[in-house]
Amino acid sequence: MMKARLFKHLILLFFIINFSTAHATDNAELVLQSLANVEQYHSDEGNQFVLSKNKHGCKIEARFYLSNHQILTSYIFNQKGIVSAAERTYQYKYEKGEEGSLAHVSDIYLSGTVYLDPADPETQQELNDFKALFPSTEIKKCL
Repeated sequence: MMKARLFKHLILLFFIINFSTAHATDNAELVLQSLANVEQYHSDEGNQFVLSKNKHGCKIEARFYLSNHQILTSYIFNQKGIVSAAERTYQYKYEKGEEGSLAHVSDIYLSGTVYLDPADPETQQELNDFKALFPSTEIKKCL
């Protein structure tokens, strides 16, 4: 019984981590580098940052795992600047009576999307902060 729950939890975590991470065959995106649990961006259950190359240039996804939901902020940018940016919130659905326990998450669903203004200085600064996590050689591969 315990092994079955652990296996289910590991499968769910794998799904969560890979939920929107692009691979070479998905929409012609190629993952250049992925970072996990970056200390300066602490969140309840960890974080993940993915740099990928796509037809528009670069894409950085910043995912923050919280106790009841996760937040995914995506930036698509090129040499001219930010093409688009959005923040999506994914809520966890729990098994009955097990709210708050990641071991008992039964589903994840999109609960909201906010499109960020590419010209907003705060959006630009946040992207620059996230870009600084990756070596400039990796950023240059997709510009």
